[in-house]
Order: sequence, then structure tokens, then C-alpha cells
Amino acid sequence: MRISLLFLAIAGLTMSFQNCGQSSMDSTSFESADSASEAYRSMASSAAPTLDNLWKGEAYFRPYRKTVFSSNSEFADGDPSKVFVKDGVWYAVVRSQYHTSNSTCGTRIASVLYASYDKGITWSQRQVVADPGNQSSMCAHVDGSIYYEAAEKTWYYLGQCLSLKRRWDLCLYTRNAADPMGSWQASSRNPVVKSQDLWSQICRSSGACPTTTSEEGTPQIVSRSNGWFYVTFHGFKDGMGYRGMAKTQDFSTWVTTDADLSRGPLFKASHCQGAVPGCIGAGYASILSEGSYNYQLIETPTVSLACTQGQRWPFLLTRTANLYAQSVTWQTLANKAFIENSLPGPIGCHLQYAHLFKDGAEIYLGVSYYTDTGDWYPYGLYKLEWNGTPLQDIPSLNELTRIRFLGVDISGGGTNTGSGSGGPPSSGGSAGSQTTFQAETELNHQIGYLDGLGWAVNTASNPRKGYLSYGPYKSFPATVSSVDFYLMVDNNSADNAVVASLDVHDATAGQILGKKDITRKEFLAPRQYQKFSVPVSLQGRENHLLEARTYSHGVSYLNIDGVIFSSPASVIPTPSPSPTPVEPPPPAPSEKIVFEGEGTGVFQHQLGYADGNGWSANTASSPRSGYLAYGPYATLAGKSRADFYLLVDNNSADNLVVVVIDIRDATTGEVLARKEIRRKEFPGPYIYGAFSLSFSTAGRDTHLFETRVYTQGVSYVKFDGVVIN
Repeated sequence: MRISLLFLAIAGLTMSFQNCGQSSMDSTSFESADSASEAYRSMASSAAPTLDNLWKGEAYFRPYRKTVFSSNSEFADGDPSKVFVKDGVWYAVVRSQYHTSNSTCGTRIASVLYASYDKGITWSQRQVVADPGNQSSMCAHVDGSIYYEAAEKTWYYLGQCLSLKRRWDLCLYTRNAADPMGSWQASSRNPVVKSQDLWSQICRSSGACPTTTSEEGTPQIVSRSNGWFYVTFHGFKDGMGYRGMAKTQDFSTWVTTDADLSRGPLFKASHCQGAVPGCIGAGYASILSEGSYNYQLIETPTVSLACTQGQRWPFLLTRTANLYAQSVTWQTLANKAFIENSLPGPIGCHLQYAHLFKDGAEIYLGVSYYTDTGDWYPYGLYKLEWNGTPLQDIPSLNELTRIRFLGVDISGGGTNTGSGSGGPPSSGGSAGSQTTFQAETELNHQIGYLDGLGWAVNTASNPRKGYLSYGPYKSFPATVSSVDFYLMVDNNSADNAVVASLDVHDATAGQILGKKDITRKEFLAPRQYQKFSVPVSLQGRENHLLEARTYSHGVSYLNIDGVIFSSPASVIPTPSPSPTPVEPPPPAPSEKIVFEGEGTGVFQHQLGYADGNGWSANTASSPRSGYLAYGPYATLAGKSRADFYLLVDNNSADNLVVVVIDIRDATTGEVLARKEIRRKEFPGPYIYGAFSLSFSTAGRDTHLFETRVYTQGVSYVKFDGVVIN
């Protein structure tokens, strides 16, 4: 339904697309081998992050490429609907629109392939896959996906096809070869699915949607098993969008009801309205299988699938462990929009066809987006990276940072994960509320210039000393306990001069609430954003106007990405009676340091409740997964081991990971040691076990450390404390 109305809008915009296009394809990179930092090279050589790492707040999608596909006086290409990877080669399914003399169609749209042999840096010449050409019955073949069946050496393309009757069906094309870059053959049975064929069966058998739901579109061939292709597709009726699944062995006969198929729509409005208020359901979606989950990136508009102007058009990231079942349950990352364009365009679908794909272990996200730079929906690529991986600042590509991830603009080193990504911010600590201010757009400047993702000054600037940023002159709740500044320098070893002075200033009272000097060697790496925190207390200042100030001393290049006013997470006590546990070992000798889990002012808690001599959480807690304890932010000079005392109520039900413990240098943001603890590693029910982490404090005598206990939410768990040796 979206395409049938958008089609008319495209026809009037085709010429402007052609005029702003390029005679050869332009692909610009966010990466430069010559300028990549040693920190990035080291991280790139480690294991690639997974979508589960993203879910836990340990990874983020980093801008990678921008591509404007080919256009000339004859055709204009763009809006890839899917990328399929085979043997390291990327194949992108791309729209190609052109004028014809057919007065019924006006503009026809074909599906073409582009191949990239270098991970999206350059792309081949186009290969036509499905083209209405001079067919008297068709106007468009668009928005499909391709799938390769190695055993048969056959490529399949299944996409939407628009008839002269203005009805969307599904059409099939195939190619019998190992390489898809050649001639494709249309199925003699096209359209292999007529509008309403599948939805009428799904809705009639389940009663979960109108039986007149129609226009099966944006199909994805998700998988093949035991001879069956599993295909998802959208439908539309009475202002509501649905996503469904069916299976077929030959794309001619389809099955919509079986033990391995959802009874009713796979995804509908009730699945998204909690995360996107007003959501009318689903349209396009991309599913990627990884580990025990199938991850789905799905568009969730608020008015219609028809690109109605003025609506929200976000994508959710969801996952399920039971995709092939009659009852499918979805988890939504952070229960909020995963990606959304911060620059709404003249057409309501500001983002187009966001999809996930893998090349080996590396995960990418591709999306076409509205921009005001003159390009018609260019294609942006993002790569999943570990938190802390620096962005390369190329101003010409800053438009990719306008796409908000979890409601926050992309910024350096993974800070875009925000406060709702399933774990704490990437730098650690509480996942409470945060208010972010981008330096380049939301703060004031006494000196400096716009530079990539931030605001910068260098030693050649005139003046070079002064306030690089200040503001925002806003009031904040008393719960705010720190202000985090994200800064970077170009050289962290030349000397150890004070590079910047940070402070938080109460502009109403004229008082400085907290300040910190930052020396060059406090930066861990050159050209990598790093968080520096200034603790504050805002008690009694709820209505005061505050500013966060960054003063440059003029001795180094300095770039600020932004500041975050952070509040710790609230604690939701959940009483839970439990048997009297076996007590931990006797108090440690005097040379040891003991931090009690239940004491006030020692540990902070993201969740849980005081429980006798410890701090606990159980499976009825809300939330039940998160940091059970973190702190104490103390110096630990000369210490080398931390013993965590924990217990569970059942150590035999399964062998899932119950908790994750780590010790972190809060001054530098480094995790020095980490361990996952499974249920069967506990000595017995309600018996404390000591779980040890070894670490080194060499060169860190004045640094502040925190020990953290993260509960996975799968068991009752109680934390008594930590003994530092």
C-alpha cells in the first residue's frame, strides 16, 4: 500500500533525482586506513560484536559508507531493499525508475542488482533482474529480496509487482548460475501471489485481522529448511499494517497454517504501540538470524503505510527465540524506536527499507534516508562496532549522523546507545535518565569551529584559548548526579599539560558546582572520544539554570562531541521472603578492604531491594535484568584481587548465565577483568560462593575503581559484598 501511493509521488520527483545524481556511482568512506588510530586497529582485530552485544549495550552501529547509486538521462537508481552476501561479495537489490511512453504507468520501476567486491567501497555496473519493460500488464517490479540455494546453484528474486490495475502482487525471477550478475528469467506463473491470496487465508484461520487484508508486499525470503522456503511480507487494510509469514516449496503452492507458522499476523500494531505511540502496525521488515534469536528491523509508521506526510516513520529492533511457531513472542530493544530520521522530509517515509546483513562475523545496517543535500534518498551503511571504537570525522558525511539510534544522535565511541539499550551507558555505571546536548548544535561557543561530529579548536586558531563550549542554561531534576563531557585530542603523548578545564556552573546562583582539569595523558588514545565526568549535587537547585563549560588552554587540538546530564537509575524494592542463607566467610583480615552490598553510600543499584545482609533481585522484580550493584569508586592502589560473594536460591534448575561480574577503572573507562557465572557454579542453594577476579592497578594508584554485578534476570540472586585483596 505504501508503494502504490508513493509511486505517484516518485513520478513527479524523478527528474530532480536524475539532475542531482552522478554519472558514476559515488561511495564515500568514514574510514581511512592511513588515519585509523592504533586503538581502532587493535579493536578491529578482535572478535566482531554480535547483535546480542548490541542488545546488552556493549556495541553500537557506526557510520560506515554513503552511496549515491547511478543515474543519468535514462534512469535513476536508489533505495536498496536488501543486501545479500555470498562468498564475501555484496549484492544490493536496488530500484531503477525510468519514463516510458505508456500513459497508464508514466514511470516504470525495475529491480536491478549492484555488486560490491570490497565491502561497499565501490559498486559494479547495474544488472537488471526484474523489469516491466514494455509488458502490457506491468508497471513496476520493486522492493524484493534475493536468496541463493547452493545445492541447486539457483538464485531467487521475489518482489512486488504492480499491474496496470494498480494492484500489488508478488512476482518471481530466477537465475541458474553461481553468479547473479547475468540474465534472469521471469516465472511463467507470475504473479506467483495475487493480492489477498495469502492474507485472506491467514486472517480467516486466525480471526486476528480482516479477511480483506491485501497487497502482499516487501517480501523477504528468510530461510529454507527441508525443502521449504519461509517468506515474510506485509499487508494493509483499514489503516492498519501487518507482517505475516508463509512457506512454499515452489513459489506456486503456499502454506499459511502449520505448526511452524504464526497463527495470525507475525507482527501487528499491538506489538509496537508500547514503543511507538500511535503505531498502526508494520510494513517492510528485515530478519537476520544469529545465535538463538531471529532479529527483526521493522518499520512502524504512525498514520499509514502510504508515506502520509507529517507522520513518524521509525524502525524498531525486535527479536524472538521462536520465529517458527504458532505463537511468536517479540522482545523490543529498549522499548523505543531503534532508528528514526531527525530530518523529516516532504514525504512521510523519511527512512526507507532499513535492513540487516552479515559478511562473515561482521554485521551491517543499510538504510535509505531523506536528506536536504540534494540527493534523492541516498544509501547509508552502518557497521556494528564495539563501544569505544572511534568515529572518523568526515564533515561531508555528517548527514548520516542525523539518523537517531534509540533517540540519540550518533556520537563518538558508542554513546548513542543511550539509557535504554538493555544495559548501562557504554562507559558504565547507571542506566538512569540522561539528557544529551550536542556541542555543535545545542551549546554556545566562545572559540572554535564546526569539525565533523563536534566543535573543535587547534593551536593555530585565533583565539585558541577560551570556552570551547558553554550552556545550555536549562534546569534539571535534583536526581542528576554527574555531567559527562565527551572530548578528544589528536595527540595524547606529546606532554602532560592541562588541555581542558571542565566545570558545571549554576548560572542562577553564580556558583561552580564541580570542576576538573584534564591533562593530555588522561586521554587513552588520539582521535578517540572519551568520557570525563564531573560529579554534582543539584539538591535545592531544581529551578536554577545550569551550564556545562569546557575551557581550552590552547595547547592542543581539542574536540567536544557533547555533554550528558546523568541521573542514576531508580531502585524499585520488591519484597521477597527467602530462607536464612548460609553466611559468607568471617570478616577479612585488616589488610583487606570489605565493601558491604547492602550498605548505603558504598554501592549504587540499578535494580533490586535490601534483603537481610545483602542486596537481591528475583525473577518477579521489575526490571529484573540490570546492575544489581556498582561502586564504590575508590582507589585500590596495590590491590590485585576482588572476591564477590553471591548466592542463588536454586543451583540445579539449568546452567544459564545468572550474573556477570567485572572490575572497572572508572577514571579511564576500562574493564580490567570480567567473568560470567552460571547457575551450577554456585556451591548450593542459599549458600554464598566467592567468585574472584584478578586485576592490576599498576600505574593506576590515583584512579577510582568500581566493581559491578549484572544480573541476567533468570534467577533470584543475592549480593553480600566484595572483598578487595
